[in-house]
Amino acid sequence: MRSKGLIIGVAAAALTVGIVGCSSDGDSGTGGSAAQTTAEVQLPASITPTAPGTTLKLNETAYVPIDSHDDAAGMIGVTVTNYLEGNVDDVNEASSKEQARGEVFYVQDTITNASDAPLPDDFELLNLGLVMPDKKPITPRISVPGLKNCDGVEAPPKQINKGESYTSCTVVRGGSEVFAAGYEARGETEATNYRGNPILWKK
Repeated sequence: MRSKGLIIGVAAAALTVGIVGCSSDGDSGTGGSAAQTTAEVQLPASITPTAPGTTLKLNETAYVPIDSHDDAAGMIGVTVTNYLEGNVDDVNEASSKEQARGEVFYVQDTITNASDAPLPDDFELLNLGLVMPDKKPITPRISVPGLKNCDGVEAPPKQINKGESYTSCTVVRGGSEVFAAGYEARGETEATNYRGNPILWKK
């Protein structure tokens, strides 16, 4: 899959961070967006981090630390449900600061709390997007609240308990060959270090 295009913005630095969850710098768009929650799901009896380099199908779940710098903080399930070509006009209409040219892609996902405690109020999931055949991430990537077919929430719902989920979406620029969706956070240990060897979701 070959994409063409580029996302540009008023502040270029704001577009180098891909966010699924809440935006700490407030540059993900205008207007609030209520996260869509799902009913509690049955989690595996034993949850261990998904190994770096694992390849999954769409709608399969990877388990990673809530905090990529603290493996003991608890676990979340990350499920990429689809990645597809988006609509540049819709992105520009929904966003007041980031403007897109050419092609854009949407990465749709579901985040599930797999830890005993509720998700932290300041939770944000970074490093989920698209990767090229060399497994390097495609940037910039942004979340746009209220975007049609790719509603990037500004913050997850409060008190997401174990087994509960919410949905979000990330907008990724065109201009690179898309190999898969990928999660590529740098972890605390070798078992949870996905930088350079991401978890992949392929069609």
